[in-house]
Amino acid sequence: MPKSKTPRKPSYKRFREAIESGDIKLVERLIALGANVHGDDALAIPAINAARCGHVHILALLIRHGVDPRFADDELFAGAAFHNQPAVLTFLAATIFAPDRWRGKTFLDIQKEAEIVERNILKGLPDDPEEFKDVIRPARLVLFDAAITCWEHVRPDPPRINISDVPAKGKSL
Repeated sequence: MPKSKTPRKPSYKRFREAIESGDIKLVERLIALGANVHGDDALAIPAINAARCGHVHILALLIRHGVDPRFADDELFAGAAFHNQPAVLTFLAATIFAPDRWRGKTFLDIQKEAEIVERNILKGLPDDPEEFKDVIRPARLVLFDAAITCWEHVRPDPPRINISDVPAKGKSL
């Protein structure tokens, strides 16, 4: 009886090229064949390649397959900021500040998390922050916008004011 051939696991080079080209169908096929979504070593991390290239759709696919958007002290955020990829920053911020993850938390909890990510972005950039101030400011705005949007969805209901309880303007006698 002939032995059945088992498909070979795709090489990281082929996987990286598919990610960098933005070919989501090929990336999906390679993942189905066993490509490692976490990468083969610290220098070969698929999510960083997707973030660097601005391929939000591929980054979303990798996250759905188990990549942590906060891995390695928010390295994806730092890479997206460094490579000036605002769409990636917006996607990552929306992912970590998804309201379902923050139900029951306070505004302060959400704000602290945004501050941690911001500090990690600064740590992930080269040493001269002045050189990257044009990168840092938009990243900060994206983070805090996502945090505020999250809070708007999870905060306890604000008190309702019944219009009949509001006194009308006084009439002159």
